[in-house]
Amino acid sequence: MTNPCRLAHLAILLLPLTALPAQSAALHDEMEFVRGLVSELRFIDLAQLEVDQLKKKYKDSGDFKLVAQLHIDVSLQGAKRHSDRAQQRALYKDAIEKSSEFVDRYSGEPVAAKARVTMADACIEFGNFLNEELELAREENPDKVAGLEEEAAAIFRKGVEAAKNSEVAFKNEGNKIEQFVAMLRRGILIREHARAVPKDRTYLCGEASDVFEELILEVGEETILGQKALFERSKIAEVKGELAAAASRYKDTISAIYTSLTDPDAGLPESAQRLMFEMMQEVYDRAATVQYKQGNSEAVLALVTELQKRIKEFQTEPHYLYGASIMLTAARVKAASPSQSDVSEALKTAKEINKDHANDYVGLKAKYLIRDILRSKADLVTGALLLEVARGDYQEKNYDAAIDGFKRAINGMDAESRKKLGFDAWVLIGRANQAMKRDLEAAMAFSRALDEFGAELQAKNDNDTNQKLRATATAAASCLGRALESAGQHAAFTDLKSKIDGQLSDYNPDVATAGDYAKGLQAKAKNSFADAAQLFFAVQPSFPKYELAIGHGIECLFRANKFDEALKKIEEYRSWAKQTAIPEDDRVRRGYRPQALAWVHYTQGRILYERARGKDGKPDLTKFKDVEKHLLEFEATHAAHAPQQMVKVHEMLGHAYLEVGQDDKAVARYNTLKNLGTITPDAHKFLGAKIFNTYTDQVRALETEMNSLVEKKQDATATGTKLRLLRQQALDLGLDYARTIGKPAYALLYNTMRLAEELEDWPKCEKAAEMILKLYPKSKAGSFRQVRPVLGYALLRQSGRMQEALDILEKAEKQLAKGKKTSAYYEVLRYKALALGGWPAMDKDGINYEPKTGLGKPAEAYQIYYLSEYRKFATNSKRTPRYSLPWYRFHLEAYYFARHAQSKDDKFRTRAEALYGIAQNVDDFATLRSLGPEGVRIHNLFQRIQK
Repeated sequence: MTNPCRLAHLAILLLPLTALPAQSAALHDEMEFVRGLVSELRFIDLAQLEVDQLKKKYKDSGDFKLVAQLHIDVSLQGAKRHSDRAQQRALYKDAIEKSSEFVDRYSGEPVAAKARVTMADACIEFGNFLNEELELAREENPDKVAGLEEEAAAIFRKGVEAAKNSEVAFKNEGNKIEQFVAMLRRGILIREHARAVPKDRTYLCGEASDVFEELILEVGEETILGQKALFERSKIAEVKGELAAAASRYKDTISAIYTSLTDPDAGLPESAQRLMFEMMQEVYDRAATVQYKQGNSEAVLALVTELQKRIKEFQTEPHYLYGASIMLTAARVKAASPSQSDVSEALKTAKEINKDHANDYVGLKAKYLIRDILRSKADLVTGALLLEVARGDYQEKNYDAAIDGFKRAINGMDAESRKKLGFDAWVLIGRANQAMKRDLEAAMAFSRALDEFGAELQAKNDNDTNQKLRATATAAASCLGRALESAGQHAAFTDLKSKIDGQLSDYNPDVATAGDYAKGLQAKAKNSFADAAQLFFAVQPSFPKYELAIGHGIECLFRANKFDEALKKIEEYRSWAKQTAIPEDDRVRRGYRPQALAWVHYTQGRILYERARGKDGKPDLTKFKDVEKHLLEFEATHAAHAPQQMVKVHEMLGHAYLEVGQDDKAVARYNTLKNLGTITPDAHKFLGAKIFNTYTDQVRALETEMNSLVEKKQDATATGTKLRLLRQQALDLGLDYARTIGKPAYALLYNTMRLAEELEDWPKCEKAAEMILKLYPKSKAGSFRQVRPVLGYALLRQSGRMQEALDILEKAEKQLAKGKKTSAYYEVLRYKALALGGWPAMDKDGINYEPKTGLGKPAEAYQIYYLSEYRKFATNSKRTPRYSLPWYRFHLEAYYFARHAQSKDDKFRTRAEALYGIAQNVDDFATLRSLGPEGVRIHNLFQRIQK
């Protein structure tokens, strides 16, 4: 008797292993959401985007490894569930690659064990995928076999290595359960390697058999894992081509599992029963495949019958994969029958399986069976079933095959089927031709559908049927129109055109108004807005796109600057819409109405905005309140189904807020636009630039106010604080804007750099300067005159970068010395002196004296600063009035150089004393102290150097 405790204990062996470390509740919820996207909704691409966001969010967190492991799981589970085989291949490879990277990165940590298990599982899944490709290639495309064998062998070797490593790791931990599962994986990988590569099959099968036998001895035949190992070992006979032996072993395995499931004393938990029954369905599938290969048709059908009986016995459902696979094998048996009912049943089964397994291996084999039946047994299949098969080709965009199939179906229909399905068949032929741009053939097919079935269908007089007839007549006319544009008005088409024109008149009474709509679109595209508006307003309410036509017309009036007419039309339309209900079953019009209402609301907002802006740059500030109210109503009502219009709404609100001085709200709209991404480059760009310019205008105004207060010797402390905050806001916005816009204007970057300089934020100053040099490399003169001096100064103000600063400044000096010397040239000389000799400075609190030594060459600095042409420039009375802040600053820096140079050359002592005396002269620094906060700072520095 089986030990029920041991079975229950080992039931977990076929479930995911190795728990991950604990994580935060927030991360847990986010990870569960991502897993649900894959497992429940199959939104694999969306899940990968969510994982990418989590990687960014947790990149500096200890939880990053959990997110990295989630990436691997999403790729693997996504590959299993994806409907596209090309995407499956890419996802399997991604899971294996990321598992390998994860193991390398965290090889010494417990989480690496899970990654090795995942890698082995991914190699099993991808290897099976490649074996499926190989089986199909050997039948359909032998040229691909060698490359697939080589790829599969590499994957299986990688999987065996991962399984072996995890097996050793679990053994060392004393974790026998996971060690045994790792052994099972290793055996499966070796056996499937043998299946993939015939030349290595003999020794690989022997190696796999040894692994399974060792595992069975360790865990016992009576355990779930033991039975799984027995089953996996029995597949070796099939791989070796020993089909009779394989069939016998599969039969024994089925009996053993059934006995365990029906043993009342086994005490199997429900989870273990599910696992074992799933395994039994897989064995049935393999057994049926082997019997089919041996030509034992009756045995195949008997196995199917027996499995169906046991599915009912255990009150469960057929397995998604194994159930479909065994039914497809039975269909292949019936497809070989001479009976029409058997062949039709086989085709029906293959079609249903193909629909449920559109792109997986079972689905591909179903497609091949459908193809074989249609080639050899088409005369035994009903027309209705042939139509469904052809519809499958159409859905997969195999249009030529679909057209042949639809025609074959029509020819195979009896009178009753033709009456029910003939119209749809000819319409589908038309659509397939239309998709391939065969306009004449499409027009003829649509016309034939109407010719043969239109009158009878029209007699039903129901809305859906009339819509179908109208659409078909319109499609016929459109396709013929395109064909005539290409071929010209050839006489051969006269009868067909006359016929289709008559059908259009019979089945689409809105043909005239549809023409107005189309002509309106053409006029609008040519910017003929007044003409376009007239055409759009000529469209009749019976036309399905009537309300969209109204939206177009109102927009055209706006763009033609006919604001009053547009507003009048808006009121008329709203009144009409309020009084005109749309029938519940008219889904088309019900879909258009919200779009139209949003459109006219938005256009009205643009009119209000343009009127508030005024003409000639003279806005009417009293009108912006109405603009804000209207646009906020649009946002609350229509944002969900008008995302593109919301872009302009954000922009208009941002500009409106700037006009009325609500800068914070403007910045909020700018940030919203920025976060929308690349769909809004212009709106984001224009609004951001305007906000920046507004800030810089305010900065300059405060600077003027500050200077006025200093001149009047009034307290400027509060204004200075406000100025610094505003400069910081402008700087942050400028850098953020520069990062998100492809190529900001030179002036904006330059002003950003200067703001950083004024704030003494040297890293940001450096960043702005380097962006200018990178984005505007051809502005050589400007860069040496305006940018490189500032960049050099920003570098010298950063610790350890003096020599780097000096190199840049010397290049700028050399360039600026050519031709007439400007103030930029003399500014560079000053910066060079500071780099060589340093400068006096206080700490950030203005308390402790912390002089900067530069490169420790104060004598050279003094030579450049005081004994060269720079002194004449710096003390020019027209430029630098005596006892002004710049005048005092010049003497402070020269004094600093002389005092520091005197330690090596005593002659500088006299020069230093003379400089101090010049600055102190007249009023003992009273004038300097009266020049505001900067004057006080310079005075304090004089005193500290003197000490």
